[in-house]
Amino acid sequence: MVRSRNAKIPIPAPRGPLLAVYPAESNEKLKTAEDTKAELKTAVNPVSINVQVDGLRKVGNAGVVIQTTSEESAKRFREAIPPTLRVTEPKQRTPLVAFGTISGDPDPKEMLATLHEQNLQEDSCWPLERLQKEAKVAFKKSCRGSGTTTMLMDKGRIYYGWAVAAMHDFVSVTCCNKCQLYGHPEKYCRASEVVCGKCGGSGHKSADCAWTVQRCATCHKFGKKDAVTHPLGARQCPARVFAEERSVVVTRYAL
Repeated sequence: MVRSRNAKIPIPAPRGPLLAVYPAESNEKLKTAEDTKAELKTAVNPVSINVQVDGLRKVGNAGVVIQTTSEESAKRFREAIPPTLRVTEPKQRTPLVAFGTISGDPDPKEMLATLHEQNLQEDSCWPLERLQKEAKVAFKKSCRGSGTTTMLMDKGRIYYGWAVAAMHDFVSVTCCNKCQLYGHPEKYCRASEVVCGKCGGSGHKSADCAWTVQRCATCHKFGKKDAVTHPLGARQCPARVFAEERSVVVTRYAL
């Protein structure tokens, strides 16, 4: 699966809450996400508690995430989780929208006023007061006189003075420097061995790798034949694309 940098990621329809299940802190027997998944399936029977499961996937830190279908089904799952496991709701990220080609370093208040004047005046859902309250500049990147600002907005492109800028959902995913899997930083990694980001082999780091050809360590770990077609973290990497789409699922988009 190949997607351009600014390709639109479909926003999913609302479903029930996501539940993240991890080994209880006192439980040292569960080392991997597969262990946790097996423990969960042994302890909880969706049929007996009358719930539907819309999705089940493994995540870092030996965890699994359950996609429920309703608040009620999420409540029943929480009540059925055994003491060997702990359950939380994954923190939802606030959506960020990036736009660029704006010269200089405009003041955030001035920027919002200009954006509203040229783009949202006729949109009754977005009066200036609401934009100033809900839209915040998260960070700015400047390069050779032009800036890229990430902030909350929901338009395909915006007008700013004499400039027109395309906008796209800003999706950021974390790849662990130790195990080379997406979803957690190195400091939270539970893997026992380091994985090389250059060749995908275990037991050594990229700086010590003798390979002359790079291959994606994440895809190699899962036995993907196309691991040699791209380096770790490439935008077209199937593992990265999946991680980005998973990030969209836990984003609180306003409807």
